[in-house]
Amino acid sequence: MSRVYKIHRNRNTSLISAKLVGKGKPINVRLVFDTGAAVTQVSTGIIESLGYSGRDGIQDVTVSGPTGPLEVGYTLALNELTVLGKKFLQPTVAVFDFDHLENANIDGLLGFDLIQEFHLEMKGPRGELVVFD
Repeated sequence: MSRVYKIHRNRNTSLISAKLVGKGKPINVRLVFDTGAAVTQVSTGIIESLGYSGRDGIQDVTVSGPTGPLEVGYTLALNELTVLGKKFLQPTVAVFDFDHLENANIDGLLGFDLIQEFHLEMKGPRGELVVFD
């Protein structure tokens, strides 16, 4: 059995929808489907909208991408993250000030830490992501 999800395009970037649950109302977000990101990352603005702050952080982290400067942030455990039909309880995400992503209407990155939990097939020309049970 499989489910098909639409991949949205934003400047040749593959985006998928997700729902984040924090201390308050759930928020629907757009995440880059990024197999090159080791961990799932969410912008500080979204995290604050969920009722969290740096005081909820587990540990400080830094990340450096191939085209960007060194980013300093922290990790925290969300109450819940639902993506591609799968619910993750208490997933640890990295939080960074992604001003450049927020300006492009992107809320974060779905990293390989969660992507590896799926059996999936990407059909790029059709803009589809097929997830198998």
